[in-house]
Amino acid sequence: MTPHSLKTPLEKVRAFYAGDVRLSFKIIASSIAVIAISAAPILLYAVFGPEDGNPLGLGLIFMLGIFLGQLGLVVGFLRMLWEFFTGHR
Repeated sequence: MTPHSLKTPLEKVRAFYAGDVRLSFKIIASSIAVIAISAAPILLYAVFGPEDGNPLGLGLIFMLGIFLGQLGLVVGFLRMLWEFFTGHR
């Protein structure tokens, strides 16, 4: 499957994860996606929500997502260093 034959964003994501990309890059990309997805609800609430609201649940989702995303980034970077120094993929 060539990059030009992909039509939807979902097909591009599937091609990225099924393709010949190093595992460390997949982990890092997934972690960045988790951070962005967990930050989106509270950012959208801050922009479009009421001024006197208190989104406790959205804050907890943001906090948990940032924690898991950072943990994934650390694992991805450690995996990248291991791949670099040992030559394994």
